[in-house]
Amino acid sequence: MFKNSFSVLLIEDSNADFRLIQEFLGESESPAFNLTRSDNFSSGLNSISEKRPDVVLLDLSLPDCNGLEALTAIKSRFPQIPVIICSGAEDKEITVNALQIGAQDYVYKGKFDSYSLSRSLIFAYERNRLAIELEKKNIFEQENEERYRLFFQYNPHPAFLFEHDTLEIIEVNQAVIEKYGYQERDLIGKKILEIFHKQDFEKVTTEIDSYHFGVNRVRRIIHKKKNGSELIADSTIYKFRFRNQILDLAVITDVTEMVRNRESILASLAEKDTLIQEIHHRVKNNMQIMVSLLNLQADNAMTRELTSKELYGLLKDTESRVFSMSLVHNELYKSRDLSHVDFSSYLNMLLQNLWNLYGVGRNITQTISAQGLILNMDTAIPLGLIACELVTNALKHAFAEKSKGKIRIDVAQESSRITVTIEDDGKGLPAGYLGKNHDTLGLQLVQILTKQIEGELKIEILNPGTKFQIQFPERE
Repeated sequence: MFKNSFSVLLIEDSNADFRLIQEFLGESESPAFNLTRSDNFSSGLNSISEKRPDVVLLDLSLPDCNGLEALTAIKSRFPQIPVIICSGAEDKEITVNALQIGAQDYVYKGKFDSYSLSRSLIFAYERNRLAIELEKKNIFEQENEERYRLFFQYNPHPAFLFEHDTLEIIEVNQAVIEKYGYQERDLIGKKILEIFHKQDFEKVTTEIDSYHFGVNRVRRIIHKKKNGSELIADSTIYKFRFRNQILDLAVITDVTEMVRNRESILASLAEKDTLIQEIHHRVKNNMQIMVSLLNLQADNAMTRELTSKELYGLLKDTESRVFSMSLVHNELYKSRDLSHVDFSSYLNMLLQNLWNLYGVGRNITQTISAQGLILNMDTAIPLGLIACELVTNALKHAFAEKSKGKIRIDVAQESSRITVTIEDDGKGLPAGYLGKNHDTLGLQLVQILTKQIEGELKIEILNPGTKFQIQFPERE
């Protein structure tokens, strides 16, 4: 009868490996695994004697005993308790020696998951249990065949048994049915070539002809499931004689997810590298824009004599412009794709900084309606500078003689065009302002930046206040 729970003793000195195995076994709901641990061989022997676990998981690198010596001692004192070797070293000789001494299985750290580890434990227990029953009956041939069947059927990896000469499949285990989607009757009597693509038949046949007796490592190749999907597999082939036949046992390791994850990671790294290079070039360009702004400010200052207060004001204006550009990069680095900016978040941060920079009180309120507006960097930087200039101008001039007021920024998207409206309810522009040419640095900068994003600038005098509207095409 199938057990609902298993007691497992892990003899392992590594805390990290213990936690990993504990996590894997904790994921199994049926059967449940009750895991205990000893961190050295001596305490492990005592635990086996006291608790009589169903299965022992034994690390080969223990501080107080060599792994194979530990295995020998356990099998000598407790021959009826199954032992699975759990090691980080892939050593064929040690593996063979461990199995000859009496280990039920040999699993490699880092190469198993929750499913394969639990199946290995079940297999070890069931194989050992049936072996004891068969031993009691003293039926040598039946015992050997049953051992093989348990090894074959309970193997967590897909396994195919086929004739070496005809390539006809004799038997498949349950893992094949689960992994490939076939029924047993679909494969028995068919050639092993059924699980490969036709263009690979000749290559596979040639490879099978080259097998030697014993263990053969086969290179990675793509298998075909019943539904046509692909499975990337590593195979281990055992060629042997049985009842005057030459048979091949193919044990399959599915590495599809591992390979595709690796490809995905490499592709992602390549994309990130390209984006970072692009950002590097844009940062250089933005630094040049900053230099140009400082030159414009310097030229503007040279045309007239400035008081200390006026000079301080110019420096604060320059500070706000530099901050508006650096804020774009701050939002960019928070973005997942490193190429687009959440402009609503950007505007909130920008206005918060301008309120602090110019010492604006709570009497001047702000309203931003730009949810969902995602802009690429080439658009976000000039549009951010435009917003900075217009809001700064309103804070400095529109509310100079007014105790209360508000600034509103609205964004609308329609027919592949974006409209950004920035308006205030301040004292408004002087009469006749719209009919004149203006050479102020702020307005020049707004006009230049509007052209840079292929937009149109409209200015409307309200009663009270002023409205600036920038309309430009949406770009990827």
